[in-house]
Amino acid sequence: NNSFTLFYADWCSHSTNANKVFERLSNDQKLHKLNITFNRFNCMQDVQQCLQYGVENYPWLTYTSNGETFVYIGWRDYQSMYNFLIRQ
Repeated sequence: NNSFTLFYADWCSHSTNANKVFERLSNDQKLHKLNITFNRFNCMQDVQQCLQYGVENYPWLTYTSNGETFVYIGWRDYQSMYNFLIRQ
C-alpha cells in the first residue's frame, strides 16, 4: 500500500498552500487508480504522529511504499507532486 502524507500547521502560509494542492491531488481520478492513500496530519493537533515521523518543518511531505517511508523533497506545486506520484 502506497501513501502520500502531508504534515502541516494551520498558522503556516506554506502549509495552507500545500494543503490546497494536496486536496486537489487527493481528488484526482488518475491518482486514485494508482491506489495511493492520501493522509493529512495537523501537527498542532496530531502531535504524536508528527513526532513519530520526525517532522522538522512545515509543510512536511512523506511517501511510503512497501513499508519504506521517505521525505518528499521537491516543488510543492500540483504538477510537480503529480509527476512525482505517477512515477512511483
